[in-house]
Amino acid sequence: MQRWMRVLVLGFLVAPAAHGEAAHVSSLKVLSFNVWHADEGNAASVNKLREIIQTSGADVIGVQEMQTSAGASIAAALGFNYYQQSGGDVQVISRYPITAAASGDLGVQIELSPGQNIWLFNAHLAAYPYQPYDLRDGILPMNEASVIAAANSARGGGTTSYLSSMASAISSGAPVFFTGDFNEPSHLDWTAEAAAATSRPYDLKVEYPTSKRIVDAGMTDSFRSVYPDEVAKPGYTWTPGEPYPNVASNEVHDRIDVIYHRGRGVTATAAATIGPVDGNPNTDIAIAGYNADHRAVLATYSLSLAGDFDANGLINVADWAILRTNQHADLTGLSADDAWRLGDLNGDFRNDFIDFAQFKTMFEGANGAGSFAAMLAVPEPAGAVVALIAFCLFIGSPKRPNLLRGKS
Repeated sequence: MQRWMRVLVLGFLVAPAAHGEAAHVSSLKVLSFNVWHADEGNAASVNKLREIIQTSGADVIGVQEMQTSAGASIAAALGFNYYQQSGGDVQVISRYPITAAASGDLGVQIELSPGQNIWLFNAHLAAYPYQPYDLRDGILPMNEASVIAAANSARGGGTTSYLSSMASAISSGAPVFFTGDFNEPSHLDWTAEAAAATSRPYDLKVEYPTSKRIVDAGMTDSFRSVYPDEVAKPGYTWTPGEPYPNVASNEVHDRIDVIYHRGRGVTATAAATIGPVDGNPNTDIAIAGYNADHRAVLATYSLSLAGDFDANGLINVADWAILRTNQHADLTGLSADDAWRLGDLNGDFRNDFIDFAQFKTMFEGANGAGSFAAMLAVPEPAGAVVALIAFCLFIGSPKRPNLLRGKS
């Protein structure tokens, strides 16, 4: 083999390095928590919020309506990291390091382990006008189009800002989570079936636009993925009381606090609401002295390594073989998960040099710096080496744009 070929092989062959594999975080708990300025009372109120977060076991928390000083002190007491987003009353508290901010300061990148990053976006959208109240009070007609128009007017701009900010994170295939008090019901809840099941005279089918746009962008409502029956498990987060047990007799209870997720290898395995000890079926985890006016939402996720195409918990030479075998395959028409299993890491339904570069980074993040070149000492079968050299030549070929055509 000529010397230049040996150099290429050194740069592309891979070997497992056991020391890095254990660092991968395979389970993550995310909490969305509107604290209702419960931190503005006294030290005991702040300590109760810390207790709620600690009891949840959450690793990453999107917080709404909390003072900066209280958020920072709670994070410090937990030994967590803290980030104040723009907008004043939205913050992120994280067990793991916060390494970057998204455009508009609407989200952050969090490093779970070397080479394993997630994005968390956290929102507090406009509270008023609140369409369920306007339906109840006769301000809005019992007409789906009118309700959708009113909701779009109230929160459409804010939703657009978040979707624009998270677009690059979503397209990267990395795990993305979107927490928030969206102050709008979900189109997955206001269905014809739910309207028929409720005794409220103002219920009707409404494809509420905020949740619809987020789901249409490719994100999944984590609570509803675990509990798909909106009639059997409404999961109301608004409201256990302002504070508990103070609830208006004509209150409109609904699910307006949501966690969405997306990304390669991300699966919601459990979901729960957190609230006061009141015997309410909408409270899954009850905490004495609960002092917020929203029930918090907790979701648990399993996280597979994005580059672990064979799903054995490791990124190793077997995954490299899958990536290499499917180089330049036309993956158009497959599901996103099936395309990923064939090496499409960035979600463009191609397996090309961009995916190779991402895989190399992931491999070294899981196995240590230099591990991607370490297979030089472990020769592969001749056929595999020939295929590898062909891939190397392809990278430098002036015909690459033609060979890389696929889904636009």
